[in-house]
Amino acid sequence: MFGPEWYAQLNYDRPPLLDLRAVVGAGLRTEFASSSWGRLGAGTALMLEHERLDLTKAAVHDWRTSKVRNSTFLTFRIVPGDYFVISSTTYIQPSLSDFTGDVRVLENMRIAASVTENWDLTVTFDLRYDSGPPDGIEGLDTRLRTGLTYTY
Repeated sequence: MFGPEWYAQLNYDRPPLLDLRAVVGAGLRTEFASSSWGRLGAGTALMLEHERLDLTKAAVHDWRTSKVRNSTFLTFRIVPGDYFVISSTTYIQPSLSDFTGDVRVLENMRIAASVTENWDLTVTFDLRYDSGPPDGIEGLDTRLRTGLTYTY
């Protein structure tokens, strides 16, 4: 069964020279499997994206862009045991004006193992790919983090 999805986001991120990113979108999502082992779902949406970048005047990349993108995602949460959870969300976001030439891929994967009833040890992997990154920024960016999460 499909359900509606809508979202809005404002953010900035200094390493990729992003002064402002504003996103609004709406679409459909579904969950095609769900049980005690976890759940699996997907969705698709149209997304309006506006970005303002901190670039030099000599930059080739536009310092301000507005695009309509398709945002398709696959998400899962697997619970192989009482004290262990694996979750992942992958987004593929091509521009509608250049479907194969301007694509972004985002991945967030998290593994959590319970240490106590309230504390989890977590390992998180983030991936960001941009087929047309701003001047001086790599197209592929990854980050691996470890941490403790407290739930009350």
